[in-house]
Amino acid sequence: SFTIKTSDPGRAFDPTASLVDHALYDTLFTYRGGDLTHPIPLLVSSYKVSANAKTYTFKLKRNVHFADGTPLTSADVAWSLRRLVNLKGNPSFLLAGITVSAPSKYTVVARSKTPATQLPVILANPSTGVLNSALVKKNGGSDAANAAKADKAENWLNSPASAGAGSGPYTLNAYSTTSQITLTPN
Repeated sequence: SFTIKTSDPGRAFDPTASLVDHALYDTLFTYRGGDLTHPIPLLVSSYKVSANAKTYTFKLKRNVHFADGTPLTSADVAWSLRRLVNLKGNPSFLLAGITVSAPSKYTVVARSKTPATQLPVILANPSTGVLNSALVKKNGGSDAANAAKADKAENWLNSPASAGAGSGPYTLNAYSTTSQITLTPN
């Protein structure tokens, strides 16, 4: 059934939004076909996991661009994942206890207080979609600790004006929570 409250990946956590966000925003991992037991890299070219499974180091693919042509970098990944946590929305629990940093342009480090063998699976969830951080910030987005109150990007992300916010195969063309969502190929 068609049920959607928002297509903002940091706030969305219903089946329709997951379908839409999967088309608009790339994630670090994805799945091949119906095999949901083995996540495969999407934005990641390679990664290493510490022996205790508390630290993940992801190397990003270098030739990925958002729909507006802006290159996707580790700063966008770290910002998007911090925003997800700090919005304190329905999907925030996915990264509970995980901190993310961007030590270089194409390297992302995720640290967990406890072993996090499930992290690649989590990072395939559409709620962890990577946003064009500069563009979203310009339109009210925040990854600050108070993002639950400070972030004002949701309405913009629910509009066709947000077309450059994602690097997925589609952009948002029309959005209605009651009737239909129209996507355009990126």
